Amino acid sequence: MKKNMLIFLFIILNTYKSYADPFYNEEDMNKENINEQIILKNKELYLDCNRKDSIETINIVEKFQELELIGIIGINNSFTGILLNKNSHIIEIKKDQVLEPSKIQITDINSKEIEYIDWNKSNSCKKPTKIKLAIL
Repeated sequence: MKKNMLIFLFIILNTYKSYADPFYNEEDMNKENINEQIILKNKELYLDCNRKDSIETINIVEKFQELELIGIIGINNSFTGILLNKNSHIIEIKKDQVLEPSKIQITDINSKEIEYIDWNKSNSCKKPTKIKLAIL
């Protein structure tokens, strides 16, 4: 009888300890992802959030805020923004480009304005801060 009781307790204790919540790992992974997003926010995370095959990276020396919008050229519903730096060099920007190191992603260009995302000022990948730069 003692032997049966010990076997019974052994089986119950082993099944209790080996029970695993099927959602435990998923919750744990979500917490880790959130922590990684916070830690890596100022690194290359913004490209991971919005990776598209059509995104092109342009490296410029100046900060985006130092550039002046001097015009927008439209040919066949394809628009190009023309920016001027303080040394009078012209920089062309198009839709779906990322300007480095300012981390500015151009999301839309039309005949009146340029819409972009400043990833340094955005807190979320799902709802980034969109800014419009209009021609005066």
